[in-house]
Amino acid sequence: MIGAVVVLVAAGVLLWQSRSGDNDAPVDEDLASRITATGVTPYDVRLGKADIDEVRVEAGSVLVDYDHTDEDRHAYTLVLSKAPSGDLCGAQGSGEQDDGSTCTSEDDRMSSTFEEMGSFSLRRDGTLLTLSNLVIESDPGIEERAFTALEAAEPVPADDLARH
Repeated sequence: MIGAVVVLVAAGVLLWQSRSGDNDAPVDEDLASRITATGVTPYDVRLGKADIDEVRVEAGSVLVDYDHTDEDRHAYTLVLSKAPSGDLCGAQGSGEQDDGSTCTSEDDRMSSTFEEMGSFSLRRDGTLLTLSNLVIESDPGIEERAFTALEAAEPVPADDLARH
């Protein structure tokens, strides 16, 4: 009985360390400042076993690149930007777009696909969270998992994203 408790405690410590491994990394103060200046709410969205690889700010958006430790999964990017009002598919609305992609939006959700790639967005508290560059062709359940991850994501301080 005591052995089982020790094993469970050890497993819990290892899991906690693996999820918080970068918390000891120094904060890139310049990056944290640029994240804050965008005015978007920072989120850390985890899809599967992916870990944050790189964080950058471009054109008023925060881009968080994730890599996968599981070789049969592809990397993806989380884009955090100011949420637009109205239809998330824009002026054209849902359906085929001028660039050949397909956009579908309903309420605060949007799916956009082009050939074998897809992006999934969720509007939350003034921020548009978009999981982009996902391979959808070989992973039919990716849309459901992406929206589940977006909905479960918690806001984080800018410093948390600026540690990577």
